[in-house]
Amino acid sequence: MNSLKYKQIAAAVLVVLLILLGTLYYHTQLSFAPAKQTVERPPDNKYDDTLVVVADIDYRPFSFYDANGRPSGYDIEFIYLVADKLRMNVDIRLMSWADCMSAIARREANAILGLNYEAGEASGMLHSVVTSNDFFVCFGRKGFSDIADLYNKKLATIENSGCIMKFLQPFHLTENTTFYPTYTEALHSVLRGENEYAIARYSVGREILAGLNRRDIRAVGPFVANCSACVGLSADSGRLLDAMNHAIRELKQDGTLKRLTDKWLGRYVETLSFKDFVRVFDWIIIAAGLMLLTLVALIFYIYHANHATILQKKELELTQGRISVMLSQIQPHFLYNSLSAIRELCLIDPQAASRTLDEFAMYLRGNLDALSIAKPIPLDKELEHVETYLALEKQRFGNKLHVVYDITARDFLLPALTLQPIVENAVRHGVTKRAMGGTVTISTAETETEYVAVVSDNGVGFAPRKTIQDGRNHVGIDNIRSRLASMCGGTLTIQSEPDVGTTVVVAMPKGIAGT
Repeated sequence: MNSLKYKQIAAAVLVVLLILLGTLYYHTQLSFAPAKQTVERPPDNKYDDTLVVVADIDYRPFSFYDANGRPSGYDIEFIYLVADKLRMNVDIRLMSWADCMSAIARREANAILGLNYEAGEASGMLHSVVTSNDFFVCFGRKGFSDIADLYNKKLATIENSGCIMKFLQPFHLTENTTFYPTYTEALHSVLRGENEYAIARYSVGREILAGLNRRDIRAVGPFVANCSACVGLSADSGRLLDAMNHAIRELKQDGTLKRLTDKWLGRYVETLSFKDFVRVFDWIIIAAGLMLLTLVALIFYIYHANHATILQKKELELTQGRISVMLSQIQPHFLYNSLSAIRELCLIDPQAASRTLDEFAMYLRGNLDALSIAKPIPLDKELEHVETYLALEKQRFGNKLHVVYDITARDFLLPALTLQPIVENAVRHGVTKRAMGGTVTISTAETETEYVAVVSDNGVGFAPRKTIQDGRNHVGIDNIRSRLASMCGGTLTIQSEPDVGTTVVVAMPKGIAGT
């Protein structure tokens, strides 16, 4: 490998690292100043019927009065858009949450915004489809690692909060909790030292503290409960509920709801501030940084060693093939998505985050080890690498990704990084391209003359003669096919049909592939 090419590779690795770190910083950076978005489109209010809506007065960024005394926030702009689709006027009334619940109970309002979806909070109400999602967290001065740490602490939240039935009652924490009319009052009780933690939706608590310019309390500990919010309607509003759900689905399908979420909630619901992230998860950042630096150092070392070592032509070609496959797997997007999944788990489940970090390190090590393996490896070792990769992807895609193993033959060898790139193609270009996800099936079998490994999926498929146009250099399958032929005398065939799925068959003759 000449000096110029080595420098180009070094520069490419450095650029990838800088992009990764820059992207991570951007997505974790959060200004402490409150957002100053405004409602862009007020309601038309030119119709015959009027929808009377109540919402929490102290619920920024969802519902609040702006500097001009007008209702504003995500929920407000959202209900304006829904009302226009329903061809109804809107009468917004902001008040304390307890008063909102009373207004609905007395039939003084048709709808309530920001209602927790679980029916336990609002017995007798109808619920729209989910309109936003956030988490209940504890705001305080000192961190904690387990819910058990809260039993002897003084807590605060608002009256009729969704966290009561979702968290406080199940964990028997209501007796040491004080209830306030607004989240601002609950947070002020912590600032005054009357309580140790205030439980609030993460985005709401961040906004209130930003508005107060207080940095001495922050979100601490794990998320205590998920909060899926919706619109609540009185029990006799069945026809209105159907029409409203239809309007909400239209807003989701045309991208309007996503734009509202990005505008009002994106920087609060999705991320911690960079300062909070560093302070709470400093050890994870150090571990990730060391891991990335080690990865870069190892890649540089391996390439340098390959440059200094005289190999026979066949061995050199195989080594270069393994390098190409490895580099095709370690893509910036995969590194970023894996680190993002670990970051989110740090907030939800630190133990799961630790396990996932171990799996991520094992995945990188498996790719790097493949560079030094010049001979076929046992199937079980290749399956370990596949399982590590799929565990990482399951953190990202959840129930969209299902995996089925049907391993009936194990005692054979195959080149390292044979099945994992094929499985990755099935995940990235197959099942996860479907809205509902799908299933990847990994199976093996033995015939009289050969061993067969099959990776199939019920994803989107493709026309066999059509080349995937995504701006990337697709070298993985060609290298796998070449290494199979050189090392095992094996073959690789692909069958695919649009909207049906893809099947990849790896066949290796006995005697060469046998253990």
